[in-house]
Amino acid sequence: MSYSSAQTTTGRAPVQVVTLVVAAVFTLVGVLGFVPGITTGFDAMTFAGHHSDARLLGVFEVSVLHNAVHLLFGVVGFIMARTAGAAVTYLLTGGAIYFVLWLYGLFIDLDSAANFVPVNDADNWLHLGLAIGMLALGAIFSRQAKRVTA
Repeated sequence: MSYSSAQTTTGRAPVQVVTLVVAAVFTLVGVLGFVPGITTGFDAMTFAGHHSDARLLGVFEVSVLHNAVHLLFGVVGFIMARTAGAAVTYLLTGGAIYFVLWLYGLFIDLDSAANFVPVNDADNWLHLGLAIGMLALGAIFSRQAKRVTA
């Protein structure tokens, strides 16, 4: 039995649909980071670094670089959602990257040049949530793909 037998009515495997949703959310967040009003302190946004006083939804510190990373994650997700195997890889790799970013945010001085993304405490905890969510989804769908292929 092939993995295609677990496809949805759209012709996509469930992991591909989930990856498309994750990619859409990253893309939306990246775009919203450039929208004044949704991003407070928009006029104080910098390209990178901890001096950016812009905050998405008034909570999450953002910069042009930070927004661009969200957009990149979205674009990569759309590309990798083309196949079930690549979609699982996206979720697992993205989860691992966000876990490392969470650790990075915990160990750096948030007021130093090392905070080039930039991140704040709210970003750090969101990154942990994203890491756990993406890794869990990747693991669940990885098992499902192995079970269906067997």
